[in-house]
Amino acid sequence: MAMEWPQLLAPWITPELVLDNWRERIDRVAAEESAYVAGLPYVKGVAIIGSVGRGTHWPISDVDLLVAADCWDGQDPEGLIQAEEKQRNQKLHAAGVPNDLEAGNWVVQPHELASAVTADDDAFFCKLDHPHWVGIVIKAPGARVVRDFDGQVRQLLDRCESVLFGDRFVHLWLRRATDDVSRKLASAAALMRAGDWSCASLDVLVAADWMTGAMYALWRKLPQSISRGASRLLAAAREAGDQDLGELFLVAARLDEDAVRGRFAAVPPAGRRERDVWLAIRQGAGEDVDALAATRDLLYVSWRVLHVSGDRHSADPYPEWTGVTNHEATVRTQLEAAAEILRRLQSAKTQLVGNWS
Repeated sequence: MAMEWPQLLAPWITPELVLDNWRERIDRVAAEESAYVAGLPYVKGVAIIGSVGRGTHWPISDVDLLVAADCWDGQDPEGLIQAEEKQRNQKLHAAGVPNDLEAGNWVVQPHELASAVTADDDAFFCKLDHPHWVGIVIKAPGARVVRDFDGQVRQLLDRCESVLFGDRFVHLWLRRATDDVSRKLASAAALMRAGDWSCASLDVLVAADWMTGAMYALWRKLPQSISRGASRLLAAAREAGDQDLGELFLVAARLDEDAVRGRFAAVPPAGRRERDVWLAIRQGAGEDVDALAATRDLLYVSWRVLHVSGDRHSADPYPEWTGVTNHEATVRTQLEAAAEILRRLQSAKTQLVGNWS
């Protein structure tokens, strides 16, 4: 059985719906949902983080909440918040609101919060050496505190913001990314040796996505949306004067300009509808992303939500759309390009060590 078409957006989401007073809508959702979470008996502190906290959101941004929460009736606070998140999102969608609440990923317990605030620099960076805490630091700038815990939520956010683009944190961010990418590319190479070209190609694209965030770290740029990374990264590469690096990334994703232009003619109607919605949102939101760049983003992100029914090794009827390919020469090119990006990141990471060690 072939891969099913990815549903990036629910069928009821239309450009008209998401563009209608979208800033007011998101601000209202953020205020109402953060107030609800802050009122839960086991919640000690809440802050609106991420793009909505910074005020750089776009019409279908989710609302990221940092939550300080205790255990309740013996239950883990992260599980409690995840359950609340699920219920709140169901209510939002039932009301036709095209945004999500995302709080389960950013839960800390009060003792963790207190230790992060009071720790010396070495202990603080040891705590940050974890994907959960790295994400909090990245999303901290511009955060809005809704409920505080002895002033510690604000202290944590301020401390995160102060270290975000320092050499030591960037090195930590790069190390985590390059270690993960190295393992993923090793997996791709093993799959290639076994002749499993499609799965190897998917692994390379996953690694390319992870490296997007590492690029932003290197250039001291906030990752406004990693899922919109391809065009953002290309623009940042040009701004940084490293045109070759941006092009290498696109080679890894196999999405050059000529390839993008004619792709949508071959996709199913559902895919064209999603394209039209996303492009209309981009244009209506006035973002500095042209239609071609947005199209490239759509092509790039689709592998993230591929759903495979039955046999994972089945032939994909739309290989060009997903970026995943079973063409041996193309997969080898993807791996070579991704390996070169990784080499550059590792070199930058090595250069940073002397600046803070």
